[in-house]
Amino acid sequence: MRKLYITLVALSLLIWACSREETTHVSPPQNLKGTAVNDGQDLKLTWNAPAHGTPDSYEIRCDGSTIASLPDTTTTYTISGAQNVCRQVQVVAVKGSARSDATLDLTPVQNTVKVYRSDVLNQPSWAKVVFGANISVSAISTGQVDCSAANTGYFIYAIPNTLKDVSATQNPGCQAKYEFAFSQAMAGNLAPSTGNYNTVRDISHGATYFYWADNTSVGYGQIDANDYFGKVVVSLGSDNYGAYAELTIYTQNKVQGLRWVKQ
Repeated sequence: MRKLYITLVALSLLIWACSREETTHVSPPQNLKGTAVNDGQDLKLTWNAPAHGTPDSYEIRCDGSTIASLPDTTTTYTISGAQNVCRQVQVVAVKGSARSDATLDLTPVQNTVKVYRSDVLNQPSWAKVVFGANISVSAISTGQVDCSAANTGYFIYAIPNTLKDVSATQNPGCQAKYEFAFSQAMAGNLAPSTGNYNTVRDISHGATYFYWADNTSVGYGQIDANDYFGKVVVSLGSDNYGAYAELTIYTQNKVQGLRWVKQ
């Protein structure tokens, strides 16, 4: 009889443990997506409920810090760029003491290119940027500029110390698929809105400039999901060939049209 009692107690404990695990377990939110809204200043998040477990609530985290708590029935939230610009956003399903998260990585892509000033002979003075899931940046000469190339924009390092989109130059003077416009030198991680950019911008050593790559085929002249935003960090110098600019370019390509550039 004693053995039967012990067996029943053990079975009861096992059933209780399994039941407790089932009631506290929750899987990550599904299908987390981000969309740029309000002219690219804010990020709208949408997601689906976890596949396993019903959460008590959700938390929104920006770079590890909780910025919002939401009821379990909510599956959308908009992060204000005026208050928070994030490299990583997490939507956390909360059930009791259990937490399980889905992550949206917003880290900008980094590229570096060295271009010589346009008065330096036989050296590349153009930066060619190809946009997409992977961003490529290369230094090219005038003869290699092809404004018909898909998903591509060009700008030149011109006299005296100036960045110019290809459309603002006399040679070749064409409109590429993406037009570069640059802000004034500024700090921060939120690129400015329209009205703060120019296709011609004088630059200084050590300064940082935001850029807007505007799709010239769709929605030209307005911020939308066809555009890209980024930063250009400038280092000016000279060598045996002449004056050059070494440009570190950061591009937000995880969510098109989003003006968040936090490296």
